[in-house]
Amino acid sequence: MIEPMSNEELREKIRQVQEIFGLRLVDRLGGKPVPLHTGDAIWYADFDSKQIEPGIIFATIYEDEQLILSLVIFDNNGFYHFEGEALNKSVFKTKSEAISAIQG
Repeated sequence: MIEPMSNEELREKIRQVQEIFGLRLVDRLGGKPVPLHTGDAIWYADFDSKQIEPGIIFATIYEDEQLILSLVIFDNNGFYHFEGEALNKSVFKTKSEAISAIQG
């Protein structure tokens, strides 16, 4: 019988899988750093509402070293995908970068 996990145990297992996946991705790219990894925190800047939305990278798709797509789960349980070009335009790696972007 499969024993249920607590939320904390499940989060830790997910973190471990994401870490392993991220390390394998970097390994596959010859040790070259990539801009986003599974499990990274990001902030989406909504320029219309002038608000930022925090999220976590669920998955990334790379072609060679180029970020093609990132899948994000937001804190409000929303799920969205962003083209690679969105990085540093509407998707940011730090909260301060996102705030600076919407303030103009």
